[in-house]
Amino acid sequence: MNQESAQGFHEEGDASNEAVILSNLGDMLRVHGELRSAQQYIEQAIAIDQKTGHKRGLGFSLFFMADMLRAQDRLAEARNTAERDIALRKELGDEALLPESQMQLSRIAIEQGKAPEAESLARIAAASFDHQNIADLGAQSYADLAQALLAQGKTQEAQVCADHAAVLSQQVTDLPTHFEAALAAAAVKAELGKITEATKILNKLRDEANRHGYVIYEMEARLRLGELELGADKADAARARLKQLEKDARSKGYLLIARKAASALGS
Repeated sequence: MNQESAQGFHEEGDASNEAVILSNLGDMLRVHGELRSAQQYIEQAIAIDQKTGHKRGLGFSLFFMADMLRAQDRLAEARNTAERDIALRKELGDEALLPESQMQLSRIAIEQGKAPEAESLARIAAASFDHQNIADLGAQSYADLAQALLAQGKTQEAQVCADHAAVLSQQVTDLPTHFEAALAAAAVKAELGKITEATKILNKLRDEANRHGYVIYEMEARLRLGELELGADKADAARARLKQLEKDARSKGYLLIARKAASALGS
Protein backbone atom coordinates (compact mmCIF):
# COMPACT_ATOMS: atom_id res chain seq x y z
CA MET A 1 0.00 0.00 0.00
CA ASN A 2 1.74 3.14 -1.23
CA GLN A 3 1.37 6.30 -3.26
CA GLU A 4 2.09 4.40 -6.48
CA SER A 5 -0.92 2.16 -5.81
CA ALA A 6 -3.12 5.22 -5.36
CA GLN A 7 -1.74 6.70 -8.57
CA GLY A 8 -2.53 3.47 -10.38
CA PHE A 9 -6.16 3.60 -9.31
CA HIS A 10 -6.25 7.28 -10.26
CA GLU A 11 -5.05 6.50 -13.77
CA GLU A 12 -7.64 3.74 -14.06
CA GLY A 13 -10.39 6.13 -13.01
CA ASP A 14 -11.11 4.08 -9.88
CA ALA A 15 -11.68 6.98 -7.47
CA SER A 16 -13.14 4.87 -4.65
CA ASN A 17 -10.10 2.62 -4.34
CA GLU A 18 -7.78 5.57 -4.80
CA ALA A 19 -9.39 7.22 -1.75
CA VAL A 20 -9.14 4.00 0.27
CA ILE A 21 -5.42 3.71 -0.44
CA LEU A 22 -4.80 7.37 0.38
CA SER A 23 -6.67 7.29 3.70
CA ASN A 24 -5.00 4.05 4.81
CA LEU A 25 -1.61 5.40 3.79
CA GLY A 26 -2.32 8.54 5.80
CA ASP A 27 -3.22 6.53 8.88
CA MET A 28 -0.04 4.45 8.58
CA LEU A 29 2.04 7.62 8.38
CA ARG A 30 0.20 9.06 11.40
CA VAL A 31 1.48 6.38 13.75
CA HIS A 32 4.95 6.28 12.17
CA GLY A 33 5.84 9.92 12.73
CA GLU A 34 4.83 11.59 9.47
CA LEU A 35 1.79 13.50 10.68
CA ARG A 36 1.93 16.31 8.15
CA SER A 37 2.10 13.94 5.18
CA ALA A 38 -0.66 11.88 6.78
CA GLN A 39 -2.93 14.90 6.85
CA GLN A 40 -2.33 15.61 3.16
CA TYR A 41 -3.22 12.07 2.12
CA ILE A 42 -6.35 11.90 4.25
CA GLU A 43 -7.53 15.31 3.04
CA GLN A 44 -7.08 14.08 -0.55
CA ALA A 45 -9.15 10.99 0.26
CA ILE A 46 -11.95 13.05 1.80
CA ALA A 47 -12.01 15.37 -1.23
CA ILE A 48 -12.31 12.38 -3.57
CA ASP A 49 -15.06 10.73 -1.50
CA GLN A 50 -17.03 13.97 -1.33
CA LYS A 51 -16.68 14.53 -5.08
CA THR A 52 -17.82 11.01 -5.95
CA GLY A 53 -20.51 10.85 -3.27
CA HIS A 54 -19.06 7.59 -1.93
CA LYS A 55 -20.49 7.76 1.58
CA ARG A 56 -19.02 4.51 2.87
CA GLY A 57 -15.55 5.57 1.75
CA LEU A 58 -16.08 9.00 3.27
CA GLY A 59 -16.84 7.32 6.58
CA PHE A 60 -13.47 5.58 6.50
CA SER A 61 -11.67 8.79 5.56
CA LEU A 62 -13.39 10.73 8.34
CA PHE A 63 -12.46 7.98 10.79
CA PHE A 64 -8.78 8.35 9.96
CA MET A 65 -9.03 12.15 9.99
CA ALA A 66 -10.49 12.10 13.51
CA ASP A 67 -7.50 10.10 14.77
CA MET A 68 -5.14 12.58 13.15
CA LEU A 69 -6.94 15.59 14.63
CA ARG A 70 -6.78 14.01 18.08
CA ALA A 71 -3.03 13.56 17.72
CA GLN A 72 -2.80 17.24 16.77
CA ASP A 73 -4.74 18.22 19.93
CA ARG A 74 -7.59 19.59 17.82
CA LEU A 75 -10.10 17.82 20.02
CA ALA A 76 -13.27 19.74 19.15
CA GLU A 77 -12.60 19.16 15.45
CA ALA A 78 -11.78 15.52 16.13
CA ARG A 79 -15.11 15.06 17.93
CA ASN A 80 -17.05 16.74 15.14
CA THR A 81 -15.33 14.55 12.56
CA ALA A 82 -15.89 11.35 14.56
CA GLU A 83 -19.55 12.22 15.02
CA ARG A 84 -19.91 12.77 11.26
CA ASP A 85 -18.40 9.32 10.72
CA ILE A 86 -20.82 7.75 13.21
CA ALA A 87 -23.78 9.50 11.59
CA LEU A 88 -22.74 8.08 8.21
CA ARG A 89 -22.36 4.58 9.65
CA LYS A 90 -25.88 4.77 11.08
CA GLU A 91 -27.30 6.17 7.84
CA LEU A 92 -25.73 3.36 5.81
CA GLY A 93 -26.60 0.66 8.32
CA ASP A 94 -22.94 -0.29 8.82
CA GLU A 95 -23.58 -1.91 12.19
CA ALA A 96 -20.39 -3.98 12.00
CA LEU A 97 -18.23 -0.85 11.58
CA LEU A 98 -20.06 1.37 14.08
CA PRO A 99 -18.37 0.00 17.25
CA GLU A 100 -14.89 0.94 16.07
CA SER A 101 -16.11 4.48 15.40
CA GLN A 102 -17.65 4.58 18.89
CA MET A 103 -14.36 3.37 20.36
CA GLN A 104 -12.60 6.21 18.57
CA LEU A 105 -15.03 8.76 19.99
CA SER A 106 -14.37 7.27 23.43
CA ARG A 107 -10.68 8.12 23.03
CA ILE A 108 -11.52 11.68 22.09
CA ALA A 109 -13.91 12.00 25.02
CA ILE A 110 -11.28 10.89 27.54
CA GLU A 111 -8.90 13.57 26.25
CA GLN A 112 -11.67 16.13 26.65
CA GLY A 113 -12.11 15.17 30.29
CA LYS A 114 -15.42 13.41 29.64
CA ALA A 115 -14.65 10.11 31.34
CA PRO A 116 -18.26 8.95 31.92
CA GLU A 117 -19.04 9.38 28.22
CA ALA A 118 -15.78 7.63 27.32
CA GLU A 119 -16.72 4.74 29.61
CA SER A 120 -20.18 4.40 28.07
CA LEU A 121 -18.84 4.39 24.51
CA ALA A 122 -16.04 1.94 25.32
CA ARG A 123 -18.51 -0.43 27.00
CA ILE A 124 -20.75 -0.40 23.93
CA ALA A 125 -17.79 -1.10 21.67
CA ALA A 126 -16.40 -3.85 23.92
CA ALA A 127 -19.76 -5.64 24.09
CA SER A 128 -20.03 -5.58 20.30
CA PHE A 129 -16.50 -6.87 19.75
CA ASP A 130 -17.15 -9.63 22.30
CA HIS A 131 -20.28 -10.60 20.37
CA GLN A 132 -18.39 -10.58 17.06
CA ASN A 133 -15.39 -12.38 18.62
CA ILE A 134 -12.92 -9.78 17.34
CA ALA A 135 -9.88 -10.09 19.58
CA ASP A 136 -7.77 -7.13 18.47
CA LEU A 137 -10.48 -4.48 18.61
CA GLY A 138 -11.88 -6.13 21.71
CA ALA A 139 -8.53 -5.78 23.46
CA GLN A 140 -8.30 -2.14 22.44
CA SER A 141 -11.82 -1.37 23.64
CA TYR A 142 -11.18 -2.96 27.04
CA ALA A 143 -7.92 -0.99 27.29
CA ASP A 144 -9.87 2.20 26.55
CA LEU A 145 -12.49 1.20 29.11
CA ALA A 146 -9.78 0.70 31.72
CA GLN A 147 -8.42 4.19 31.09
CA ALA A 148 -11.90 5.72 31.36
CA LEU A 149 -12.55 3.88 34.62
CA LEU A 150 -9.21 4.99 36.07
CA ALA A 151 -10.10 8.60 35.29
CA GLN A 152 -13.14 8.15 37.54
CA GLY A 153 -11.29 6.45 40.39
CA LYS A 154 -12.73 3.01 39.61
CA THR A 155 -9.40 1.26 39.99
CA GLN A 156 -10.49 -2.29 40.71
CA GLU A 157 -12.87 -2.41 37.76
CA ALA A 158 -10.17 -0.84 35.61
CA GLN A 159 -7.78 -3.61 36.61
CA VAL A 160 -10.28 -6.27 35.50
CA CYS A 161 -10.63 -4.56 32.12
CA ALA A 162 -6.89 -4.10 31.67
CA ASP A 163 -6.30 -7.76 32.51
CA HIS A 164 -8.92 -8.79 29.96
CA ALA A 165 -7.33 -6.53 27.35
CA ALA A 166 -4.00 -8.24 27.99
CA VAL A 167 -5.54 -11.71 27.54
CA LEU A 168 -7.22 -10.73 24.28
CA SER A 169 -4.08 -9.05 22.95
CA GLN A 170 -2.20 -12.33 23.27
CA GLN A 171 -4.48 -13.81 20.63
CA VAL A 172 -3.23 -11.42 17.93
CA THR A 173 0.07 -10.22 16.49
CA ASP A 174 -1.10 -6.64 15.81
CA LEU A 175 1.42 -4.35 17.50
CA PRO A 176 -0.90 -1.36 18.17
CA THR A 177 -3.22 -3.74 20.02
CA HIS A 178 -0.36 -4.91 22.22
CA PHE A 179 0.70 -1.30 22.81
CA GLU A 180 -2.80 -0.20 23.84
CA ALA A 181 -3.10 -3.13 26.25
CA ALA A 182 0.33 -2.34 27.70
CA LEU A 183 -0.56 1.32 28.25
CA ALA A 184 -3.69 0.31 30.13
CA ALA A 185 -1.79 -2.24 32.22
CA ALA A 186 0.88 0.31 33.12
CA ALA A 187 -1.71 2.90 34.05
CA VAL A 188 -3.43 0.48 36.43
CA LYS A 189 -0.12 -0.61 37.97
CA ALA A 190 0.82 3.03 38.53
CA GLU A 191 -2.53 3.80 40.16
CA LEU A 192 -2.06 0.83 42.49
CA GLY A 193 1.37 2.15 43.49
CA LYS A 194 3.25 -0.58 41.64
CA ILE A 195 5.64 1.89 40.05
CA THR A 196 8.44 -0.57 39.32
CA GLU A 197 6.07 -2.86 37.43
CA ALA A 198 4.52 0.05 35.53
CA THR A 199 7.97 1.34 34.59
CA LYS A 200 9.04 -2.07 33.32
CA ILE A 201 5.96 -2.29 31.08
CA LEU A 202 6.51 1.20 29.70
CA ASN A 203 10.22 0.68 29.05
CA LYS A 204 9.44 -2.47 27.09
CA LEU A 205 6.70 -0.69 25.15
CA ARG A 206 8.96 2.28 24.34
CA ASP A 207 11.76 0.04 23.10
CA GLU A 208 9.47 -2.14 20.98
CA ALA A 209 7.67 0.85 19.50
CA ASN A 210 11.02 2.44 18.66
CA ARG A 211 12.28 -0.77 17.06
CA HIS A 212 9.24 -1.00 14.79
CA GLY A 213 8.96 2.71 14.03
CA TYR A 214 5.70 3.39 15.89
CA VAL A 215 6.62 6.95 16.83
CA ILE A 216 3.29 7.86 18.40
CA TYR A 217 3.46 4.93 20.84
CA GLU A 218 7.11 5.52 21.61
CA MET A 219 6.27 9.12 22.56
CA GLU A 220 3.27 8.05 24.63
CA ALA A 221 5.48 5.63 26.57
CA ARG A 222 8.10 8.36 27.10
CA LEU A 223 5.38 10.68 28.39
CA ARG A 224 4.09 8.20 30.92
CA LEU A 225 7.57 7.24 32.05
CA GLY A 226 8.36 10.91 32.62
CA GLU A 227 5.19 11.42 34.62
CA LEU A 228 6.07 8.45 36.84
CA GLU A 229 9.67 9.57 37.33
CA LEU A 230 8.61 13.08 38.35
CA GLY A 231 7.03 11.60 41.44
CA ALA A 232 10.09 9.48 42.28
CA ASP A 233 13.70 10.36 43.08
CA LYS A 234 14.52 11.02 39.42
CA ALA A 235 12.71 14.33 39.07
CA ASP A 236 15.56 16.31 37.53
CA ALA A 237 16.28 13.69 34.89
CA ALA A 238 12.56 13.28 34.27
CA ARG A 239 12.12 17.00 33.67
CA ALA A 240 14.94 16.98 31.14
CA ARG A 241 13.42 14.01 29.32
CA LEU A 242 9.96 15.57 29.31
CA LYS A 243 11.34 18.82 27.92
CA GLN A 244 13.00 16.86 25.12
CA LEU A 245 9.78 14.93 24.52
CA GLU A 246 7.80 18.15 24.26
CA LYS A 247 10.30 19.45 21.70
CA ASP A 248 10.26 16.20 19.72
CA ALA A 249 6.46 15.98 19.73
CA ARG A 250 6.01 19.58 18.61
CA SER A 251 8.51 19.16 15.80
CA LYS A 252 6.49 16.26 14.39
CA GLY A 253 3.06 17.80 15.02
CA TYR A 254 1.99 15.52 17.88
CA LEU A 255 0.59 18.44 19.83
CA LEU A 256 -1.56 16.39 22.22
CA ILE A 257 1.53 14.63 23.58
CA ALA A 258 3.45 17.92 23.56
CA ARG A 259 0.74 19.60 25.63
CA LYS A 260 0.68 16.74 28.12
CA ALA A 261 4.46 16.86 28.49
CA ALA A 262 4.30 20.62 29.09
CA SER A 263 1.49 20.14 31.59
CA ALA A 264 3.49 17.54 33.50
CA LEU A 265 6.31 20.08 33.73
CA GLY A 266 3.94 22.73 34.97
CA SER A 267 4.48 24.88 31.87
